[in-house]
Amino acid sequence: MQAAGFRAKPGQAYDTKRIDAMRAIETGLEIRPWHKAFDYKNRRTGELILTQSDDQFRDSLRVAVPRKRDLSHIDLGTSIIFGGAPLSDSQLRAACLVDADLAGANLERATIKQGDMRSANLEQAVLVGAQLSGVILCGANLVNAKMAGAMLNGADLTGSNLYGADLKGADLRDCKLNGAILEGANLDGAIRSDTSWKRGTEIKNRHTGAVILTTQSDNLADDLSQSREQRSESRRS
Repeated sequence: MQAAGFRAKPGQAYDTKRIDAMRAIETGLEIRPWHKAFDYKNRRTGELILTQSDDQFRDSLRVAVPRKRDLSHIDLGTSIIFGGAPLSDSQLRAACLVDADLAGANLERATIKQGDMRSANLEQAVLVGAQLSGVILCGANLVNAKMAGAMLNGADLTGSNLYGADLKGADLRDCKLNGAILEGANLDGAIRSDTSWKRGTEIKNRHTGAVILTTQSDNLADDLSQSREQRSESRRS
C-alpha cells in the first residue's frame, strides 16, 4: 500500500525510500534508511529487493553480492532527510546494479570491479579512488560525479553522461567512451591509453550519432576547452 499523497503517475518511478522514510517519521518508528531492518525497494515497481541485515549498510550489500543477489533497479538514492548511501570502502565486486539509483552515494574507495551498472543514476556520487576496472557503465548518469583518482581501466562508459564530472588523475586506459558526454568534465592528469584521444578521434552525440567534436590534438581536455570557448564566442556574436 502506498502512503497517502505519494501515488506515482503512469510511467513514473516510485519514490519508495521517501515514502518509507515519511512513514517512519509519522509513526515514530526508528527503522530508517541506512539502518538495520530497513527495506530497500525497486525504484520502478516498489517491490522489495533487500532488507538491511547489519547495522552498517555496506555490510548488508557485502553479504548480498557474493550470493548473486540481483540489485537491479534498487533505490539507494539520496534524500533530503537522510543523505546518500554510505558505501565508502565497500566491497561490491561484480555487483549487479543495473538502473540502480545511487545519486549522491558515498562510494569513495569502493571496489566494484567487473560490476554491471548500466543506466545507473550516479549523479553527484562520490567515487574518489574507487576501483571500477571493467565495470559496465553504459548509459549511466555521472553528472557532476566526483571521480578523481578512480580506476576505470577497461570500463565501458559508452553513452554515459559525464557532464561536469571530476576525473582528475583517473585511470582511463582501455576505457570505452564512445558517445559519452564529456562537456565540462575535468580530465586533468587523466591516464589514457596511447591510442586514446589521438588527433582525428570523433566524439559523437550518444542519441543521434552525429559528430560533435573531432579532436585536433592528442589532449582531449584542451580540445574540449577550446570547443567551449568557440561556442561561447559564437553565442556572443
